[in-house]
Amino acid sequence: MRIFNFFLVSGASSLHMIFTGNPGTGKTTVARLMGRLFKAVNLLPRGHLVEVSRVDLVGQHVGETAVKTQGVVERATGGVLFVDEAYTLVSDSKDSFGREALESVMKCMEDMREVSFAYTVGLFCVCSWALLLV
Repeated sequence: MRIFNFFLVSGASSLHMIFTGNPGTGKTTVARLMGRLFKAVNLLPRGHLVEVSRVDLVGQHVGETAVKTQGVVERATGGVLFVDEAYTLVSDSKDSFGREALESVMKCMEDMREVSFAYTVGLFCVCSWALLLV
């Protein structure tokens, strides 16, 4: 398993990470432990884990995606938002709902420092996702 930690352009540290690895390598467990660790050292107030996937973020109707994404982020406030298999958010270039979810999560990453965002991605998608998420 590999862990990538991202730093903001301004130089201030963020808690956002990407976990990569084969199934069964402990990505979810590590994300949960990171939440507990960040709580123990007072980086996060609660340290809980909210695990979501595409179905939890992407709506079926116009306007629904932003509401679903914001609700998930609010539940994760003070803890870790774990987006499992994040590469599935945008299935193709015409997937406007998935793109809206991705853009909403990225906006929240910049605006909300009290949430640690953790993602799992396919091993071969690391380079493209690292560019998208920074």
